[in-house]
Amino acid sequence: MEERRIERRQKVLKAGKIVHSGQNCLYDCRVRDMTAHGARLRVEHGWQVPRNFNFIDTMRAKIQRPARVVWRAEEEVGIAFEDAA
Repeated sequence: MEERRIERRQKVLKAGKIVHSGQNCLYDCRVRDMTAHGARLRVEHGWQVPRNFNFIDTMRAKIQRPARVVWRAEEEVGIAFEDAA
């Protein structure tokens, strides 16, 4: 499989949240690896994660970042941050 990422992801294990529908719906997730441009999230029922949402890294001051799903696989989703430079 051809690598298409701009930079190599760093392995991490931290908590996150997926927020959508005007803050009304939250999914807890685990961040498995991350860069400034995206991340791989482990989330139960990954097929329920909406295409566009806000991601919260709960370890970093609960800042929300707009994100979109770029791939799905069972209980994982790959996301791209929409505000990445």
